[in-house]
Amino acid sequence: MPNNSEDIASPCVRHCCLDGNDTCLGCFRQLSEITGWYEADRSTRLKILEKAAERRKAHEALYSSSYLPSRSDESF
Repeated sequence: MPNNSEDIASPCVRHCCLDGNDTCLGCFRQLSEITGWYEADRSTRLKILEKAAERRKAHEALYSSSYLPSRSDESF
């Protein structure tokens, strides 16, 4: 019997790399969320997606500016 979660696709982007907290830097799910995805019901999947989005946002806020060259590094 379907658990009505089939309409919520896995956010996996096939770029799996776990950080020190067992969070995938591709989809930002934790290892336990990845392994439990197919058994998760709709409500749980939505919560996982929400948490992953929060993790992605925090990661980008922390690291995105560190990859940009500073003005002093630019050569014209």
